[in-house]
Amino acid sequence: MVTDNFDKLVFAGCSHTSGSEILNGTKLANISGDIEVEKKYAFGAVLSKKLKKNYVNIAAPGVGNQYITRAVLLWLLNNPDQHKNVFIVVHWTGEHRIDFSYSGEDLTPRDFFNYNHHYNGLYDDDIITVHGTRGLPFQRYPREAKYVLKYLINAQILGSKERTWQLIDKLSAIIHLQELLKSLKINYLFFNAYDSLLDTKRFEIFTKHLDTSKFIEPYNPSMAFYERCIEAGFTDVSELMHHKLDAHKWYANFLWQNYFV
Repeated sequence: MVTDNFDKLVFAGCSHTSGSEILNGTKLANISGDIEVEKKYAFGAVLSKKLKKNYVNIAAPGVGNQYITRAVLLWLLNNPDQHKNVFIVVHWTGEHRIDFSYSGEDLTPRDFFNYNHHYNGLYDDDIITVHGTRGLPFQRYPREAKYVLKYLINAQILGSKERTWQLIDKLSAIIHLQELLKSLKINYLFFNAYDSLLDTKRFEIFTKHLDTSKFIEPYNPSMAFYERCIEAGFTDVSELMHHKLDAHKWYANFLWQNYFV
């Protein structure tokens, strides 16, 4: 159980943590898609209210684990006076999300995710994993990105059946943040947003360094946010596999009863 020696909860993660599409099917559906508004209804907001703590949500849709780590590091860097009274809650995303750079002043990140089912048949399912959400249609990428993605595929960083590079990337991000938070004596808990880590001997040089007293069941996919809510009966998810408001409320109560009481 978490000791009550903090006054602020900071949540980091991907779209599941930021509350993407949480307002679909509600009276506020007309503002669904406004990230900052959605965060006000996500499970982190509900849990913070239950605990009567200040609430900060630095999660962002579509991001990978390296981004999540950087987001927490940046928050800590910008708020050095709050290290002693903060509790960090991270929900790690799938390992198949990776960072890559692009150039061009006329481009924005949104240009990388403009859906198109019939873009010359150039990209297959492996390319979809670049930004990582399962089940999305084929996507069009700007010219500057095409060569980067082609290189990644040729180098077998993506599309690997063993997911080797993707898992190294994820484990490195987790261990990096874990060790920094410990060194700063900052309270934290880690969860999976969906899916889980692979518990195999192959990755033992990394996994043996995970503090599983602070990372809640990292190898159990049924304990991840998405799957946990599904098993609890919240099967009415969006096309992009996001849970709705009722599931977020239930999950906040689940966290409260199991880890914060």
